[in-house]
Amino acid sequence: MLSEIYKNIHKSKQEKTNVFSIRNHRTKKVVAYFKGPFYIKEAFFKVSIAGRNRVVKEQRKNVHAFIKGYPTFSENIKFPVFFKGVVSYNPYLFPYFFDVKTEEEIISSDLLYVNREGTIFYS
Repeated sequence: MLSEIYKNIHKSKQEKTNVFSIRNHRTKKVVAYFKGPFYIKEAFFKVSIAGRNRVVKEQRKNVHAFIKGYPTFSENIKFPVFFKGVVSYNPYLFPYFFDVKTEEEIISSDLLYVNREGTIFYS
């Protein structure tokens, strides 16, 4: 199912670990909450500019950035060796998702791996 995946800050604080919300792309309703590890196939990174501007202006977080793709969950998920780097998002630094090392914008990825700590690796 095509989904929108984002870090759920409220649940992450409650559970003291990174929790991601999986939202149905069509209905916009949250269908599940997941911790890593999991994959996201055919991923596109989306940021609402208006939402980001509101966060920067009000200094208050809201859901305005997410990964659009196909999440895959399994007990046997392992870290693949072919990833290029780590992707992150910080509305106070850039208006886009970026490579942590190079700070270059990342628009899409064939495959993402989200580990137990919530780090997102892209291919």
